[in-house]
Amino acid sequence: MDLSRGQALNAASTAAKLVADADDTLHRSKDRERDDDFDRVKQTLDEAEKANMSTRRDLDGDRVGEIRSLLAEGGDKAVAKKFGESALVSPEAVKAKSQRAAIRKHESTMAREAISTATIENEQKTVTAAQQLSRTPLRDQAVARQLHKDGKNSRREQSAPTGQRSRTPLRDQAIERQRQKDRDREDNSLGR
Repeated sequence: MDLSRGQALNAASTAAKLVADADDTLHRSKDRERDDDFDRVKQTLDEAEKANMSTRRDLDGDRVGEIRSLLAEGGDKAVAKKFGESALVSPEAVKAKSQRAAIRKHESTMAREAISTATIENEQKTVTAAQQLSRTPLRDQAVARQLHKDGKNSRREQSAPTGQRSRTPLRDQAIERQRQKDRDREDNSLGR
């Protein structure tokens, strides 16, 4: 029994080692495949970059600028007229067209932003004007009520004989201060 138990343990440990070795081999092969794929992609990108660099060096900057301005002024017809039909597919023309497209896109974006900014400013002016108009009738009513009150109070003061002391001098002073504040507010609101 001990022998079969030992054999079973030995067989289990051997099986575990075999599984671990197989797993390691599988991982190493996947890593190798990934490395090979990476190397292939890197090589392809390097070749494309080299080709792109040689194209960039070969481009004539002045000609690109001239083609770009002709595209802006007269389109493909103007370029074909000056440089010929073959110039429309040249690397300079491709570069000029991509630059022109980027410029148009930027101009379009800036125009949209300007329109939205102008719209927002216009809406803000409209809201401000509406708020001012909505305040004016209320302010006018308040001023009219105050003038009406001041008119009543002034009649009372006029009816009192001059030279007599008021029975409530502190109250009279407070009323006078309030009237002065109201006049100041009225002057400020009319001045705006």
